[in-house]
Amino acid sequence: MLFAEEFKTNNLKEKLFDIYARLLHYSAEGKNSGINQALAELGIFFEADRVYIFNYDFTAGICRNTYEWCAEGVEPQLENLQEVPLEAIPEWLEPHKSGISLYIPSVDALPPIPVKTILEEQDIKSLLAIPLMQGKNCYGFLGLDFVKDYHYSSEQEQSLLKDFSQLFLNALEKEQIAKEVRAQKEAALYRFKIIFDENPEMMALNSVPELVFLEINQAFLEKLGYEKEEIIGKK
Repeated sequence: MLFAEEFKTNNLKEKLFDIYARLLHYSAEGKNSGINQALAELGIFFEADRVYIFNYDFTAGICRNTYEWCAEGVEPQLENLQEVPLEAIPEWLEPHKSGISLYIPSVDALPPIPVKTILEEQDIKSLLAIPLMQGKNCYGFLGLDFVKDYHYSSEQEQSLLKDFSQLFLNALEKEQIAKEVRAQKEAALYRFKIIFDENPEMMALNSVPELVFLEINQAFLEKLGYEKEEIIGKK
């Protein structure tokens, strides 16, 4: 029995490491699909029916479902869980803020609290939600829902998933940084385009060293009397 448990633990460690290693190999542009694939692999390995990421927004007082994987035949919930009031889930939030995972072996056994209604509406039987911590701050959580059957989660399993959640958060942070960089580039390009297009002086962009016209502004066309099609692509 002890050997079987040790084998299962080692297998889980290897699986979680493999998932993280593959996640790191996705480019910034493909990170979303990488995260979704990682959630799918977690779901299949743990025989979960939904695996997802939530972000906490303490300023707005809500949490949002940002990523979700669902097993075949299981109803997605992402669109329904975009602005969940934090005041509706105090039994959920307080443990997470302290870095404590929330494990509910049986939703049916919960007392009549608001979060029970939320879970029952999603047909959840068992649930495990691991906080995503940045130091002492809770960024959100990684969740596994069990809809078709109840699930027993050992302390070892919860501990390994908590360690994995920290690695997962690193990937999410890298994705967010990449998004911010792309947004800054797009904003800079937009500002340049406005300055370029609306400048009263003649302006043109040329390739180097060919000096082929790539772009010209309206002042260029008006002062020389050309149509844009007559200039672009020519020297």
